[in-house]
Amino acid sequence: MKDSNSDKVKNCLYRVKNGKVENIYSHQLFTESIDIEGNYQLGEFLLNELTTKRCFKIKEKNFLILQCGELNILKNIQSNNNKVEFRLNEDKNLHVLFKQILKKTDVFLNPIHTPMGNQGKMAKRREFLSSDRKYYFSTSNTSKGSENLQANSLQYAYYNKKQIDALEIKCQDKFIRKVFEIK
Repeated sequence: MKDSNSDKVKNCLYRVKNGKVENIYSHQLFTESIDIEGNYQLGEFLLNELTTKRCFKIKEKNFLILQCGELNILKNIQSNNNKVEFRLNEDKNLHVLFKQILKKTDVFLNPIHTPMGNQGKMAKRREFLSSDRKYYFSTSNTSKGSENLQANSLQYAYYNKKQIDALEIKCQDKFIRKVFEIK
């Protein structure tokens, strides 16, 4: 990505298609729950991005990308065993659109800059997105100053609300690669 002048465009998504790097022309819209809490305009903007720029199909599976903290479009209800729900439920139109997005997505991809806090709440969100025979995958950089490629918080893979194991794991230089099968 050195040739793309990517330091001028932060948190941009790219994909490789037919051997060529393509810019998806989308970027992370928010990082924390405080950014989206009660912000219906930003919620609508995200849902529009998800349906127009961040979904694609591979071998009959519908993929969707939530970037890093955009996972905060979901919230946990602590008083109800950290039950997960759409953060902007009060807006019926957004809630319906979110449910439609959930229904047609088979695989959620969640690239993360650094491991997110409160893994108990995050686990509930991963379970929520992977329910009903769906997949959820996230990958992260290591924490600052760490090169521990074995840290559990670096990568998660879920299917049908349960964490799944990689078929193959390979550590090389400062990278880890895990291979999973999607059926």
